[in-house]
Amino acid sequence: MNIPRDILRHVGRLLFSLAIIGIGIETLIFLYGAGHSVGPHYKVVPVIPWMLAIPGLAYPVGVIFIICGAGVLFKRSLVASSMVIGIVMVLC
Repeated sequence: MNIPRDILRHVGRLLFSLAIIGIGIETLIFLYGAGHSVGPHYKVVPVIPWMLAIPGLAYPVGVIFIICGAGVLFKRSLVASSMVIGIVMVLC
């Protein structure tokens, strides 16, 4: 089976991009739909383990995942988008 590396590279980049976009969309959906209150001053989103417990920070993280996931598709923004995704994953 002799598949050119360029085809594998493009397919891999597409699948990774779709996965990151999906994580961003999932974060935004569960941010609004699955929150519950533990107490009067606490908001928790228990469905996604990597989601921040502070909804004000979870919203920008979801948007960053969507934007950077789309940025991975283009060669011009590939490196910058990948670095931002990596930094956000490490910090969250």
